[in-house]
Amino acid sequence: MDPCTGKSRRKIIPFVAHFILSFVHLVKAFLHHTVHLSCHFPNSQKIDVNNLVIFWQKDTIKVVHEVYYGQEKHENLSPEYINRTKVDTGKWTLQLLNAGVEDEGLYQCIIMQKITERSTEVIHKSESNYSQPEIAELHSGELKPNGYLNLSCSSGGGYPEPKEMTWLISYENITHSSTAHMDISQDAVTKLYNVTSKLNIPVPEKSHTNISCLLHLREQLGSLVSVPLAIGESPFSPMDHIWLTNCQIDCAEFKCKDHETWTNIRSIPGGFHNIW
Repeated sequence: MDPCTGKSRRKIIPFVAHFILSFVHLVKAFLHHTVHLSCHFPNSQKIDVNNLVIFWQKDTIKVVHEVYYGQEKHENLSPEYINRTKVDTGKWTLQLLNAGVEDEGLYQCIIMQKITERSTEVIHKSESNYSQPEIAELHSGELKPNGYLNLSCSSGGGYPEPKEMTWLISYENITHSSTAHMDISQDAVTKLYNVTSKLNIPVPEKSHTNISCLLHLREQLGSLVSVPLAIGESPFSPMDHIWLTNCQIDCAEFKCKDHETWTNIRSIPGGFHNIW
């Protein structure tokens, strides 16, 4: 109330406008490696870092790293991120060291000054290589013509959970495939997966039979194939042996004569074959 005029006065409250610009992108990294979480901040005005507040947060509740007007602050950090981050303010990138499965999630980078706030969201997903699938014989003694062949195929130490496992049975230029049940277990500490599939079939009547298993991975990571198990006296012809050797050296294509189907094969380190 104005004591002179008797009219009420409007109270003027100063405010600071905030403009939020969000960008979302997906980042993948191998387990126990460094993840690079970047901010989309062109900084066309060449604003000095000493005039900005920058912080990264996970799932909007955990503070991963904070730079307050050029100085790193640690008192607000979530305990699991202490001494695990490094920041490059020149590239607006945060390094998260020794990334684990528990670090998967949505990360948000926020850069603030008086009139502008810029936000970048990053989704982090972990990956870890599976071991080459390995076939083991579960039956004991010598195989008999009317007996059964009991096999298992195992692979482990990988992430994320694989899609499926397929058995391949080849003889006389014919290949049969079968998708079998896959037992999956996850290590409570490392969060890595181990998988096993079993095959129980009559002993093949055809000689020169080869049995392989194929582990199909997710996230467009391809597949891993085991070393073939040979049933019979002469499992490989000379041409078969040459083909396997070439697959370990360079890219090749092979043709299933019965199905007229072409399959691409790419070698990966350690003699594993990546099939897509």
